[in-house]
Amino acid sequence: MTNNGMFPFQTPRLTKDNYENWCLRMKALLGAQDAWEITHKGYESPQNEASLSRQEKEALTKTRMKDQHALTLIHQCLDDSMFAKVANANTAKEAWEILQNSLQGVDKVKKVRLQVLRGEFETLRIKESESISDYYSRVMTIVNQMKRYGEIIEDVRVIEKILRSLTPKFDYVVCVIESKDLDSMTIENVMGDLQAQEDKLNRRQEESIEQALKAKVFLKNSREEKNQKGRGRGRGQGYGQRGCGRSDREDRTSSRNRGRGRFNYHRPNEKKHDKSNIECYNCQKFGHFSWEGQNESRNEERVNLIEDQQDIEEPTLLLALKNEEKNDASTWYLDNGASNHMCGDKEAFVELDEKVKGNVSFGDSSKVQIQGKGTILISLKDGSHSLITEVYYVPKLRSNILSLGQLLEKGYEIHMKDCCLWLRDQYGNLVAKVSLSKNRMFMLNLKTIGAKCLKASVENEAWCWQMRFGHLNFGALKMLGEKEMVNGIPTISHPNQLCEVCLLGKHARSSFPKEATSRATEPLQLIHTDICGPIKPLSFGKSRYFLLFIDDHSRKTWVYFLKQKSEAFVAFKNFKALIEKESGYEIKSLRYDRGGEFTSNEFNAFCEANGICRPLTVPRSPQQMALQNEKIGPF
Repeated sequence: MTNNGMFPFQTPRLTKDNYENWCLRMKALLGAQDAWEITHKGYESPQNEASLSRQEKEALTKTRMKDQHALTLIHQCLDDSMFAKVANANTAKEAWEILQNSLQGVDKVKKVRLQVLRGEFETLRIKESESISDYYSRVMTIVNQMKRYGEIIEDVRVIEKILRSLTPKFDYVVCVIESKDLDSMTIENVMGDLQAQEDKLNRRQEESIEQALKAKVFLKNSREEKNQKGRGRGRGQGYGQRGCGRSDREDRTSSRNRGRGRFNYHRPNEKKHDKSNIECYNCQKFGHFSWEGQNESRNEERVNLIEDQQDIEEPTLLLALKNEEKNDASTWYLDNGASNHMCGDKEAFVELDEKVKGNVSFGDSSKVQIQGKGTILISLKDGSHSLITEVYYVPKLRSNILSLGQLLEKGYEIHMKDCCLWLRDQYGNLVAKVSLSKNRMFMLNLKTIGAKCLKASVENEAWCWQMRFGHLNFGALKMLGEKEMVNGIPTISHPNQLCEVCLLGKHARSSFPKEATSRATEPLQLIHTDICGPIKPLSFGKSRYFLLFIDDHSRKTWVYFLKQKSEAFVAFKNFKALIEKESGYEIKSLRYDRGGEFTSNEFNAFCEANGICRPLTVPRSPQQMALQNEKIGPF
């Protein structure tokens, strides 16, 4: 927004990206200044101002001042680059139309942009982490843009779009809303119900998290209290001090109070006793007292507590061991730590570029070599096939890996919740739903299809030689072998079977009758038509084709010259209107070949609407077009 000394208000700044919002703000601003009507409609300046009356001159002066005021407001909203476009505009209407055409586009551009917005509106879907209010803002932004381009969108259409694009957690409230009359509901009412459901779900989630945290803190405190309890009471005699029956384990781990009067404290210069001959009463091992062994076990228990707490707070799974489940070639692990898809089975690739080399590093700093990069073909549940591209071939890899990062780069959407992983493609279609395994891994079973090379084999060698010699008869083949007329051919015996190809090749096609067995009994009962071209040289009217209409009853012929084949439909409508008025009859049947100019949807719809039968000729049978060919010859 800009503020100038000329106006006591701020004017919105126009850029090449905010024309839609700027247009709405300027309409409100010009309307408040009583200048929008003059900007929108403009005014006509009279040619002869001298002939105007005094009142008309005063009205014209006020109109011009109002127009200049509106033009000044528009100028104050523009920077130097935008001002150059309207520098030559003399009126506010002219400046407004220049900005509208340059930033919003003409009608053709508006239609293209509206088409793009329609596609975005249909593909809108709420994201898993997106709130209802944010998704509503996205939807209404596109809806408002479509309305500015002239699209008429009712509230019920927006409501239906929002309801069918929500996540499954809103299914209950969606069913309740759909049971009502959507035509009588407003968008604000629907959004209120959805936001109430969202708040309820968020509160439940916060309560469950709070309860889990309380349970964790209680578990931790109870374990610490249990491990801090002392054993026994009494006085312990130390070196120059008295000890109570409870010792601090964290400050004096080497000290221990057991019952009355036991408090050990080693003097700095005191020699240690030889414990090699001392037997423990608990574990019956030599080298320590019984209370020392129990102290070590309690220290070990405290260490286990710390490790247990760390396991609870650990957010990332670094390694998992899979013993109970069988790993085979069809198992693929979904891994977010892998940079690329990898496979160790060379037979699974349908395409493999072995020129690609490199190394793959693992978490233990070990490296294995990449021996190629290719494509793997998999079979889906519905029987269709799909490709996994850009897969590294790593021979030493025992498990197949699908990289989640590589899938994200290709536009796939990944969502994990309730021990399940949902994988959707870039269009929002569900590709796979994978459950968490016992060892906390996401495994996907994919049936790979290897490259196959099919071979045709012939059991009887006689048939093989018969096909090699172009289906020569077996008697001649036998003679070639017996008389050694061909090197390498064996003696062939007749297999006592007939060759289907030879029988089919010897069949002769039945001849077509030279004359038709039936003929039309009245004019226009049957019309033959055909198109010929392109012809060279062109006609005087620059036509490249000519169209024939032949009456089967009278054999009278009409000729229409065409520049394009697409004009055949218009020519037929003109011919139909002309001939039916002249003869008083109506066209009942139209026979033509299977050319595209006669089989278009427009042509078929016209014939059906007028009750015209359309018998088509048999494919690759020019004999049925003998009448048309006979007429085309002289032309």
